[in-house]
Amino acid sequence: MFVASIKCRGVFARITADHTTVHKIRPLCPTRWLVRVDAINALLSQYGSVLDTLDEHVKSPGSNAKASGVLHHLQRSSTVLGLNIAGVILAPLENLNRAMQARGASVAGMIESVKVVSEEITAMRTDEFFKKILWRCQDL
Repeated sequence: MFVASIKCRGVFARITADHTTVHKIRPLCPTRWLVRVDAINALLSQYGSVLDTLDEHVKSPGSNAKASGVLHHLQRSSTVLGLNIAGVILAPLENLNRAMQARGASVAGMIESVKVVSEEITAMRTDEFFKKILWRCQDL
């Protein structure tokens, strides 16, 4: 959406002009798995600006239904929760992916990496961890 629309990128640049840190908004579903967490984090760290950009874009003449649909979905609390959960779950998996693709990776090292990531994800399956994610969602 942001990449394809020059108008949308211009509105986003104007809205975030006074922010100290601005991250490039990337697609959330690229073909490479190694860029998803950064894309999710960039979106979440600028969530308000993204919503403002889409809202302004939708209200402008000549906007398309896609922008309206994206705005509608991003305004849903389930989307915010899903993005936060995806970021937390995909981070260790992304690290595992990098370890598996490393030039000097060994089978023994790969097996150990899988065990570590499995334990890390299993440790996330607690009510306390989920409450931390919910609190993070409320901060947006």
